[in-house]
Amino acid sequence: LRDARERLVAPGCRVVPPRGVQYAALVDCPSVAELTRAKDWGGLDLHHVNVLQDTASLVFAKQYGFRFCTVASTFLSEAVPVLECDFRKDAPGFGGAEMLRDFDAVAGGTAHCVVLFWEASVGGPGTDAWEGTEKLVMSTDPRETVDNFARDMQWGQGVQLLEDLAAARDAMLAEPASAMTRPPTSLTVAAREPLRFVVRLSSDSVVLQFEVQRRAK
Repeated sequence: LRDARERLVAPGCRVVPPRGVQYAALVDCPSVAELTRAKDWGGLDLHHVNVLQDTASLVFAKQYGFRFCTVASTFLSEAVPVLECDFRKDAPGFGGAEMLRDFDAVAGGTAHCVVLFWEASVGGPGTDAWEGTEKLVMSTDPRETVDNFARDMQWGQGVQLLEDLAAARDAMLAEPASAMTRPPTSLTVAAREPLRFVVRLSSDSVVLQFEVQRRAK
C-alpha cells in the first residue's frame, strides 16, 4: 500500500477500505489439538514426537486443511484488538517489535490456540464525509464466515498453537533432565482469569507471534 500511495496514485486519494483491525482470541478447539498431535499408529508409540510440536509459528487454518468455522470450538476470550491500521498512512513496521494486550477470559477451558482474524471497514460516525454515515465491515472472524466459503479460502484465519510456558519453566527447574523430552504443557484458563497477550512482530509487522501470560488478580 505504501508503494502504491507513493508511486501510483494522486496525493490525497481515497483508499477503500481506509482502515482495518487485527484481532486475536483465545480458543478451546479439540479438533486443532487432535490434528496437530502425534498418536499411536500401527502399534508404534509416537507420543515422544510431540516434543517437536510447534507452538511458536502462525499457520493459516486452510494450510491445516480445514475451515475453522466447521469444527467445534469455544471462544475463551472476546476478540482482542491487536493492531489498528490506517491504510491511508501506515507503513510496514508501524506496529513496533513487541506489544502487550491485557484481557480477561470469558470462559474456562483448555486454550489450544490463539485464532487471528481481521476486520476492514469504511464509513460510520466520526469518519470523513465521503465514507458515509453507515459503517460497512468485512470480517474474517470464523463466526462470520460460516456461509462465506470464498472468504475463508482467500484469507481465512491464522492459528497458533499454545502452551503454558510458565508451567513448562517450572517443570524444567524441577526436572532438568526431562526438559528435552517433555511435550508442550497445555494451557488451561479459568473464567474471568486476568490474562495477557505478549505479541511479537516481524520488522514489517506482517508476522505475529503470541505468548499468553497470567496477570495478577
